[in-house]
Amino acid sequence: MIFIRAILPILMFIQLLPYTSHAQITISRSDFENLAAPDLQNYSYAVLSDSTLSVDIGGTGGSNVYDFSAWQFTAVDTAVTMPVGRVSQLESRYPAEAISMRSYEDVGGDHSRVETTVFQRSLSSGIFGTWENTTSGDDLLILSFFEDGTYLHAEYGENDPAEENGMEWGRFTLNESSGRVTFAQFFDNNAGSGLSDILASSPPFLYMHVSADDLKLRIDEDGNGSIDDSVQFNRLESSGIWGTWKNSTSANDLLLISFFADGTYLHAEVDSSDHNEISGMEWGLYTRNESDGLVTGVSQLFDNNGDTGLTGATGPGAPFLYINAAGDELSITSNEISYYYDVYLMQDDGLHIIGDASISPQSERHAKFSPAELYVPFPLNYGYSTSFSFTRTDSMHMDGMNMHITVDLINITKEADGWGTLILPGFGSFECLRWREVSEESEESKVFTYFTREGYFLQVITDFTEPNSGVISARSLFFSAPQLASRIEDRQAVTGEFTLMYNYPNPFNPTTTIAYHLPAFAYVELKIYDMLGKEINTLINEKQAAGNKSVRWDGKDNSGKTVSSGAYIYRLQIGDQVQTRKMMLLK
Repeated sequence: MIFIRAILPILMFIQLLPYTSHAQITISRSDFENLAAPDLQNYSYAVLSDSTLSVDIGGTGGSNVYDFSAWQFTAVDTAVTMPVGRVSQLESRYPAEAISMRSYEDVGGDHSRVETTVFQRSLSSGIFGTWENTTSGDDLLILSFFEDGTYLHAEYGENDPAEENGMEWGRFTLNESSGRVTFAQFFDNNAGSGLSDILASSPPFLYMHVSADDLKLRIDEDGNGSIDDSVQFNRLESSGIWGTWKNSTSANDLLLISFFADGTYLHAEVDSSDHNEISGMEWGLYTRNESDGLVTGVSQLFDNNGDTGLTGATGPGAPFLYINAAGDELSITSNEISYYYDVYLMQDDGLHIIGDASISPQSERHAKFSPAELYVPFPLNYGYSTSFSFTRTDSMHMDGMNMHITVDLINITKEADGWGTLILPGFGSFECLRWREVSEESEESKVFTYFTREGYFLQVITDFTEPNSGVISARSLFFSAPQLASRIEDRQAVTGEFTLMYNYPNPFNPTTTIAYHLPAFAYVELKIYDMLGKEINTLINEKQAAGNKSVRWDGKDNSGKTVSSGAYIYRLQIGDQVQTRKMMLLK
């Protein structure tokens, strides 16, 4: 199930109308030949958060108001994608022609399912930056110097039992003319191994010399002006995800993370105000998918900060974790959202549900129906009713265990009990039929589905205890649009390729949204042309980081003048690759 978070309170209104002419609506198979699984990250989110979603319906009496006001959205929901390779598991279990469609759901009003922490790249110039020593015999020995006058010393030596592993954080003072440096300790959990411990008495004296990408610590042990020992460090590469990143907006005194080219990372945290949180450092190995930033593995090498590091956010039962860098900003997103899909298959007698799947941080479950559930028969007319039975078999993989569960025979009766107009904000109004489950063995939910002859369908699921009329709290929503055909194997989340999506809505008036996916950092050019090839507007002309992107066009040209109704081409160019699609402006 997917937990959504709402930017605006959303109400879906259903008011019953006496228009008996609508009873002649017939929904045929041809209306759904282009049934789509839209890119919900950019599409259904826009529908849900865009004013009021309403249906005027007639044929059953009473009135319905579906209430979404308790749902809470955050913008990050539009950026979180299914981990690469996990959608492909659906593809391997169901026929290639099947269509996977994801639901939005809110259960219990849990509004903390997605959390993003943003870090800024630390300056890497002169003395500032992170320096690593690889010749001392220690497994890890680094120094970081920051613009605010603080430093971090982190050390781990597995082969030296006399040495205390851990970190030290404090303030440093550097004499620019002599190079002499002193340290004042704020936090220390590496006993006598830190820089301030070396200078606990006077002498020794410590001098620092920086030359390009080399830093030398020179030690005058007896204070006679002669250097007795020196330790050399090399500057940590600072590009892409590599480098040191600090967060200055949290309540922590110190929160930083460093990523190294050898596939290791360092997480350091100090929080003097939270006695329940253990301050310290974590060092380990990480594996990250470059296409979407998903952290697919973390192996801890050393830890003295409890569960506050990366390993506390990964592994069995933990959230999905994404780490992405764009310029001098790095974001770490912890995503506890679960994904729920119904899998549809069009056959001669109608649209069938052949199974469903849910993927969460804790488990993966794939169900097959035998025989397939007849979701809706075609042609569908008002007053049509049907009953059918099927057996559901679940295959579940949970925390390393595989289970197969066969559920007893399920009996369902459905009826086309209403007709009317489906009103989608920014999309238009469409004649529709309401298809409702009127009896079922499970007393857990009620399902109402609205079909249009244009191929749209909207499904709302409520708790079984909710009334059939009046104010109803909606629990789940499926939404499909015909112009966004996208079969399982074509989804950009699987391929990771440069993809230009269909605009939505289409036709549109006055604005539409164009979405696309970048697999890597690239220069992007997105332009609008008329059917004669004349350039109308340049929407994007800049470098962009990898990820899911979207931009709105308001139907105006480059001068700000509103263009006339008609067909237009939008063209996306990335390097030498070009994709185009057509859209329609109707006034």
